[in-house]
Amino acid sequence: MKKRLAVVFVFLLFILIDSCSKEDIKIYELTTYARPTEGGSVSPSSGSYVSGEEVSITAKASGEYVFKNWSGSVTGTTNPLKMNMNSDNSLHQAALHHGKRIFPGC
Repeated sequence: MKKRLAVVFVFLLFILIDSCSKEDIKIYELTTYARPTEGGSVSPSSGSYVSGEEVSITAKASGEYVFKNWSGSVTGTTNPLKMNMNSDNSLHQAALHHGKRIFPGC
């Protein structure tokens, strides 16, 4: 009888611990674009991140292009950009060629 009671106790203890330790982990998606595509790249190009995770996003211009700004979920000119992932995000890097805006809308 004592053995059965000990087994039931351990089983109930396991269920209690297991139910208390489970948390809903939220995962958010980051999508980035370089516009125009020949104007450079964005790192990371995309990814899945745990809620609250801080991500450093860097725009790299190529050739005769220069980084202009970010648009999308965040706007601004800070590069690299630090973003706290609390929702799905989409960022666009706008690049300039010889001082002319070549991608309308950024």
